[in-house]
Amino acid sequence: MKKILSMVFVLMLVSSVWSTQASAASYDRAKTAKTVKVYVKAGTSYKVAYTVPKGKAVKVIGGVDVGWDQDRWYSPDQFGFYKITYKNKKGYVAQGNLNFKNKHSWVPGIKAKAKKYAKSYADNDPYRFVKSKKYGKDGYYSIQHKWNGTWYTIGRVNCKTGAIHG
Repeated sequence: MKKILSMVFVLMLVSSVWSTQASAASYDRAKTAKTVKVYVKAGTSYKVAYTVPKGKAVKVIGGVDVGWDQDRWYSPDQFGFYKITYKNKKGYVAQGNLNFKNKHSWVPGIKAKAKKYAKSYADNDPYRFVKSKKYGKDGYYSIQHKWNGTWYTIGRVNCKTGAIHG
């Protein structure tokens, strides 16, 4: 009986450590660059859910490439939103309002979106992501595809919001 209880305890301990490590990878870390408004949906015309003071740590759990209420999606003025949690409350913060510890770390879900884009253009040819310049507070990757032995850039992706331009 003691052996069984010991095994159960060890399994519970191992699973709790493993689940903690798994959840640690499910978000990106950032701090607010100023006091920011957190919206209930990705868009500045939506209700403000709460605010986060300048310099506070937030967890970035996703990204939205363009707010649903933006009518200038085609212009350089477009921006995306970070999906965050702060003190166990979720919401959306407009792009450019967070300072990331690592500008080129992928926000959850964004790399999968970029891979889908790359595969749709690469037609079974190899593709890769190459660190590109930092624009503003976010990092970008060039999406490259190899054709006839030469690498070609087929787009750029913001690794924080998922905005892809090709």
